[in-house]
Amino acid sequence: VYVVTNDETRDHHHHLDLLEPRAFQRWRATHIKNFDFPSDHNGNGGELGEVTIFPPPLFSNELQRTQAGSEVRWHIPVAARGAHAEGPSSRWLCVSYPSSRSG
Repeated sequence: VYVVTNDETRDHHHHLDLLEPRAFQRWRATHIKNFDFPSDHNGNGGELGEVTIFPPPLFSNELQRTQAGSEVRWHIPVAARGAHAEGPSSRWLCVSYPSSRSG
């Protein structure tokens, strides 16, 4: 289930006591589709353009830790620059090191 809205839902988690704030943020990041529609900027009441719906990112845009065998990996999103600076990061820094745990 997706929700199509441009509302950032910053104050809605208070109404959803079933979810912890972090769980709500994760749900929001993966289940909300934003939209945009061009309008007639001449102010003469022209028709609206075609609506564009933007899907949520495929991956969570937050620090992630994985373990592959005896190696620990941290995946760190790198801040975007330019026109889409507020959107999800498309670049990641991966830091890996041997796990201190044996076996």
